[in-house]
Amino acid sequence: MGVPRRHRVPVVLLAIAEVLASCTITLGGSDAASERPEPEPAVPAPSASPSAQGSAVSAPGRLAIVDDSGALYTTLADGSDRVELAGAGDAMIMASQPAWSPDGSLLAWVVSDPQSASITGTIVVSGPRGEDPIVTPTPFAPFYLSWSPTGDRVAFLGPGSDTRSSVQMGVLDLGEGEPQVRPVTAGDPFLYFAWSPDGQGLLAHAGFDRLEQIDLAGGEPSSLTSRPGLFATPDWSDDGRTLVYVERGPRGVQRLVSVVDGERPVTLVKGKAALSFVLTPDGRSVAYQMLGERDGDLFDRRPTEPGDGVRVIDLRSGVDRRATSIRAMTFWWSPDGERLLTLAPEPASEGAIPFLWQIWDGRRVIDVAGRHSPTLVLLRDYAPFFTQYAQSTTPWSPDGSAFAFPVTAPDGSSQIVVQEVGGDPSVVADGAYVTWSP
Repeated sequence: MGVPRRHRVPVVLLAIAEVLASCTITLGGSDAASERPEPEPAVPAPSASPSAQGSAVSAPGRLAIVDDSGALYTTLADGSDRVELAGAGDAMIMASQPAWSPDGSLLAWVVSDPQSASITGTIVVSGPRGEDPIVTPTPFAPFYLSWSPTGDRVAFLGPGSDTRSSVQMGVLDLGEGEPQVRPVTAGDPFLYFAWSPDGQGLLAHAGFDRLEQIDLAGGEPSSLTSRPGLFATPDWSDDGRTLVYVERGPRGVQRLVSVVDGERPVTLVKGKAALSFVLTPDGRSVAYQMLGERDGDLFDRRPTEPGDGVRVIDLRSGVDRRATSIRAMTFWWSPDGERLLTLAPEPASEGAIPFLWQIWDGRRVIDVAGRHSPTLVLLRDYAPFFTQYAQSTTPWSPDGSAFAFPVTAPDGSSQIVVQEVGGDPSVVADGAYVTWSP
């Protein structure tokens, strides 16, 4: 098992995660399927496998990695210059939820004691190599962190204090003076949210029936819609001109809606299916996926139907194109918004279910990194909520030349792989979860 789940997440969200965790995830590694006591997979052998030796990866930035024991460290892209930040050799300290500041100069993470029954938590903020750590207690134990675009605040979610509130939110203010933690009380419970580009407010699901703009300076919240899509993260372009969110219509219809420059909402696509989406940083395109009730089982062995997969809408022209033909578990835009990275299980009639990374560049889809088995931590703790994590973490390097991801090796260990676009995948470190600095 990877990073322990030390705190309860919202009941409905936990149910989603438990569905994934309860699946028989006997996934084949690069060439692992034949080494496990499983039926022979009815899929071709992997076309590529991560090298056992790290290569000279030259992508910039640093990797923040959490290993199976809950220790946190950072490295360069090739695995060198490893710096331990938390938990190394100390079973009483575990780190989770690493999140880089927008300029990559700071890293925030949650520290907890797995033996403690305390409902409080701790957030640590330091430089990439552990410089000048700031340790701040929190009134509840966070299970998600997200930096403001201005890099001076960290919003966090955690379990509610009573049965009425399943999720609550706080903000760690790192401005001038001593760090301050204050609750955000405009919603109950909080579910998914997006920072305003100026870092002064939030667009948040407040309960199940309001999508609100919340002013952190204390102004009255304003409602964007009273029928937000369930478990759909709103998104805001970097320049603040474009908002995209999901709205529930009559008779179970879900609508993907955009608002540009404060004009009237425009319905981009609608249907009786669950909608997940990610907006490009410049607000020009939105990648989305509609999954019906049966399609939601990403471990379904049925062949993928034509039209399944991720689609992309150009918000200027309205052109809607299919990006992939395989139902994706996660999808992430590159930093420049030019390429879309997807992770999808490849249907197999029997045996191990391999996973595959694909990159869509606007013209074609290429398979990268070979078939592999993700870590349970990625499948259980992050992938079910990827649209929220797409706003606070990234597998991409800052220049979009590579991406990093965790895999389960044939011997059961967790490893970090770096894949350079156009190159070969390479194992660079041990670890169950990874995020790349901006």
